[in-house]
Amino acid sequence: MTWTVYAGGIVAVALAVLRIVPVMASAMNIAKFNEVMAKLLKEGNVDRAGKLADAVPKSIYGAIARALIARSKEMRADDGRSLIADSLRETLQKVLAEQNRRVRRLDWLYVGSALAAGVAALGPVDEVPAGVSIGLPAVAVVLILLSWTRSRRELRDCQTGGDELVELLTASVAGDAAA
Repeated sequence: MTWTVYAGGIVAVALAVLRIVPVMASAMNIAKFNEVMAKLLKEGNVDRAGKLADAVPKSIYGAIARALIARSKEMRADDGRSLIADSLRETLQKVLAEQNRRVRRLDWLYVGSALAAGVAALGPVDEVPAGVSIGLPAVAVVLILLSWTRSRRELRDCQTGGDELVELLTASVAGDAAA
């Protein structure tokens, strides 16, 4: 029966690591990204802004920036500022919804890791070292919580950063001097 404690703990940590690796790999400084993007757009370098977005392929925000830039290239200055902004906001909402679904699809790893941690924690503690019966599930739970909070924070930050990028691109397409 002690094998369940070892197996449960190892599976719990493995599932938690499987979930946290993509979250950590996609993390980026959205404020700094938008700062560089604003500079490029003020200079009229939409193609270079697109290349900047392409440079972060695993980032959720990179996907948002790519979609917004692609949509802005389809717009013309004579479309009017409000139409441009509305079109970009609609694109932002579609991409955010898609990215949110992508993040939520991996939530099964949270459940699997939590179940495996529970199996490990409920195992026969007297036959297994405390570090294994308590330590592995504890590590898994910490990784689960860290991954969950980081992914939710990143989605929230993407919404804020996306709104800023919509304004930058609207000004760029509309030809505003305030871009």
